[in-house]
Amino acid sequence: MLSTGNPRKGPDCACIDPFTWRYAEAIVVHRIMATGTVGAPANTHSLRRVLLVANLDKKVAGPLCDEIRSFLEESGVSVTVFAFQGQASKLPVEEFDLAICLGGDGTVLFCARLLAPAGVPILPINLGRFGFITEVSPDQWKTALRSWCDGALSTSNRMLLSVTVERSEQRIGEFTALNDMVISSGGTSKSVRIIHLTVRNSTDIVARYRADGLIISTPTGSTGYSVAAGGPILHPELDAMLMNPICPFTLSNRPLVFPGSEELRILVNEYEREDLILTVDGQTVFHIRPDDLVTVRRCDWSAAIVRSGERSFYEVLRRKLGWAGGEENGESEHGTPVTSAETENPGVSPGRSGGA
Repeated sequence: MLSTGNPRKGPDCACIDPFTWRYAEAIVVHRIMATGTVGAPANTHSLRRVLLVANLDKKVAGPLCDEIRSFLEESGVSVTVFAFQGQASKLPVEEFDLAICLGGDGTVLFCARLLAPAGVPILPINLGRFGFITEVSPDQWKTALRSWCDGALSTSNRMLLSVTVERSEQRIGEFTALNDMVISSGGTSKSVRIIHLTVRNSTDIVARYRADGLIISTPTGSTGYSVAAGGPILHPELDAMLMNPICPFTLSNRPLVFPGSEELRILVNEYEREDLILTVDGQTVFHIRPDDLVTVRRCDWSAAIVRSGERSFYEVLRRKLGWAGGEENGESEHGTPVTSAETENPGVSPGRSGGA
């Protein structure tokens, strides 16, 4: 694996001398400047305009942003930088060829909601902790960028949810979620209260819930709050919606998986004693009242996330969740040593992934 630092020798690569590194870097520049002329492979990507999003709450984000920006501009690419701290709400949405996202999964959620309608692919670089969506490590960004321009990396198209809120037959809220939407108690009471919801699809009453809350998630979001609440893990490219009650009063209430074409309508009980909150991707909060109607359906567009090419979804699951039951003699099924970091805390739960 090539590194932007001094020549080194790693466990999986030979020593890289300075000349070889400069030559490889020149190839990256050439590929970035490619314009798709006759003879170029059909699946290559030319970069003319790039959006660089940096979450400055991550200490390494600032220096890494400067490094990537300098490299791209020296390659003749126009770069727009959006750096933020805390909670960001806006993002420049133009005709970008690629968005490079520096942060954790929460930063990707923020970018995806705003960039998906424009069809801008996102290359996420993981500066966070868990990193289910952000698979590219900071020292791999140049390799990943080179592979994207060369057509070696493809995108993973992720379903999004369209969430609307109606009150007295008037639409008062509209949101998009890459991970999930959650309805829970959120009034003046300082304690968690059981809430009452009725869920319908296009033809039937699906369920009446008495629970601490209700999660509707995408396959991408199935590894977030939902799995911490006992829900199943879905492959992120499935066309499906997952409904999971949080601590239901009736123990027989179980998570349900619906086809992506389904539309779910959630009615807040008119006798509910306090307002509830609707949380979208763990980042956007909206207060809802008794008799409000929340409608959830598949969004008309999807988010294009660039795959890292380094590991599969199932390898990410094994490593992130500490699944160690399949290894023998201290080695994984690929013959690579299993480190203590991979096997510690086997019961770890990813919990919320709304943070950036």
